[in-house]
Amino acid sequence: MTPKPTPPVEIAQRAIAGAWTDLEDFDGICHQAIGAVVGILPADQFSVSGQLEVCVYFADNSVSQDLNLSHRGKNSPTNVLSFPQPKPVVPAAWSLGDIVLAGETVALEAKKAKTSLSAHTIHLIMHGFLHLLGYDHQSEDDAAQMEALEIAAMAELGLANPYELDDR
Repeated sequence: MTPKPTPPVEIAQRAIAGAWTDLEDFDGICHQAIGAVVGILPADQFSVSGQLEVCVYFADNSVSQDLNLSHRGKNSPTNVLSFPQPKPVVPAAWSLGDIVLAGETVALEAKKAKTSLSAHTIHLIMHGFLHLLGYDHQSEDDAAQMEALEIAAMAELGLANPYELDDR
């Protein structure tokens, strides 16, 4: 069987070192997470002839809280925020948007779930990337679809189902 063509994804990442001292290889983690999602989705999901672009910010709780308040009206940090960009009229390249992760929150969740920081971070990047592609979890059906995609992408990397971990 011939593998399906997948669009190239340019990933920029920025880290606030103090909040992410226990994580290494930011670029590798981003490429694993996004590559696994791209690999499980149908090729027509992207419908661009050129490159996809995503920016992942490894921020701290303060940045997350500020963004969560200004964009969602919630005055608390959250593990992951996604800021999608509109699909271009001429689909040669597509800057999908930004994913923002809150370091202290992500680390605490990983510890509570008894999973590695890298595995939890990969899951949250996948989750944010799916939001950039238009998936959400507002209804039970939408949540089930999004979770199934996340579980499948995690399995592609040999990682555990994040919805079966402790204390979630």
